[in-house]
Amino acid sequence: MFEFLNWLKKPFVRRMPSITAFCMKCRDTHTMNDVKEVLLKNGRRGLRGSCDSCGGNVSRIIGLAA
Repeated sequence: MFEFLNWLKKPFVRRMPSITAFCMKCRDTHTMNDVKEVLLKNGRRGLRGSCDSCGGNVSRIIGLAA
């Protein structure tokens, strides 16, 4: 029982999953760096960042704004 309490005291680290998007420069899917959530003109939410291989701008639509 005491081992369980020690397990609860450990800090919880949440890792952000690697987000992939299609890079128009590379013509391939790559992971995004410096990801920011943005609101698009049509009211949808999106992610913007940079390509990890070429550094170009990549974006991904993630859904309707809540």
